[in-house]
Amino acid sequence: MDLRLAYARNMAAWQEWQMGALGLECHRADSIWSWPERGPGIHLTAITISEGTKEAKKEQLAVVERLVELRPNDRLSVMDSWMDLDLTHLGFELDGHSPFYVRPPGLLPATAIPSELEIAQVSSPADLHDFELASFEAFEASGAHTIGRWHHEASLGDPNMRYFSGRVSGKTVSVSIGCVSDGVVGVYGVATHPQHRRRGYGAAMTWALPPDGSHATGGPSAVEAGPVDVPAHGLR
Repeated sequence: MDLRLAYARNMAAWQEWQMGALGLECHRADSIWSWPERGPGIHLTAITISEGTKEAKKEQLAVVERLVELRPNDRLSVMDSWMDLDLTHLGFELDGHSPFYVRPPGLLPATAIPSELEIAQVSSPADLHDFELASFEAFEASGAHTIGRWHHEASLGDPNMRYFSGRVSGKTVSVSIGCVSDGVVGVYGVATHPQHRRRGYGAAMTWALPPDGSHATGGPSAVEAGPVDVPAHGLR
């Protein structure tokens, strides 16, 4: 399996499912995924989903150029999965390199989840609203948050995407999202409330998806993380 290819397409699938639930249209070309409409700023604007051959780069550049034309006043973000696409002439700046980490499928030891942390799948609109507010607070986003702006209730019906809440004494303090596609389980949106960090909750929410450790794909889990996120997610 080409894990880089699988993860790039998994991330595109996750964002497409999120956008679709919000009623936003996405486009998927052979080598790049994108969404031309305005929407929640937590999502990428485009993701390259195939290696940058000469033909692919031409297509990718054309798509990004079109996005710039359509949304000239918006902050746009592009994930170049193969790190070989030059967009500086369009005003883009490199925001860093975030590698992705892979774990083979299998059960975790019991010590991987702190005893006080209860991890449960979000299954109702009320629980999704609680999840979204906890996520907003955990990411320390600015301004007032409107429920449903990030995660629409319609996304609860997607069999390939699951939300998970980590609760301590009944309060949601940590969150994560699991997405199954292309033979891998993508782990996204991992965040812990500032007052509950450095207790192993982020690592538990990262690697305990789904809670019993089994994967419908039989494939590996993958998570993208920058240097600051590595210890918080329990990565090495």
